[in-house]
Amino acid sequence: TEQVAFSMYDLTTGEQEEIISGLPMSWAGTTAYTDESGRVLITWMEDEQAGMAAWSSEHGLTIVDIPDSWIACASVLMNESGMVVVTVLDEEYNTRYFFAHGLHNNSDFMDLNKRIFDSCGHDVYSIVDLNDAGQIALQLRIELNLEHTALLTMARPGDADGNGTVNVSDLLAIIGNWGAWTAEDTCGNEFIADLDGDGQV
Repeated sequence: TEQVAFSMYDLTTGEQEEIISGLPMSWAGTTAYTDESGRVLITWMEDEQAGMAAWSSEHGLTIVDIPDSWIACASVLMNESGMVVVTVLDEEYNTRYFFAHGLHNNSDFMDLNKRIFDSCGHDVYSIVDLNDAGQIALQLRIELNLEHTALLTMARPGDADGNGTVNVSDLLAIIGNWGAWTAEDTCGNEFIADLDGDGQV
């Protein structure tokens, strides 16, 4: 069985450091993604299960905990703040999109399909880019037309109305919508009272 290894080469000193070795080859590919800070994110597939590891000069190599339902990582976007967007195939070979605030601070992956796309009926064709502010550029498919784009901008924690501040108006919005929160409530609303996406306020 063919195996893959990745090393970091320092152009200034000529030194080479092995990051990881012994990774399997597969139809999903074994890939290393880097950013300008020298951080590396490595993905692979073994026995119909995706694997992921992160490396930096500060933290070394860290195996990343990912959901068991991931079969393969199709692509990864990483910004200078350490945020990551991953396009994956799940166990039913559906395309799913996940976001993490950072891989070295035990950040969990958020399922963007469940949190946003499935609820609003959007058919996401691809995630195009992730900037350093955490904004995510999307390409949407609407009735076979791919000429639609969208930009996701993160709200501050607790900012229910999305105006950039957390104050009494956010608290009143949450109290005023106490109880069940449906997908219909999420889309087209001027505020999102269900801050953690569990269907309850």
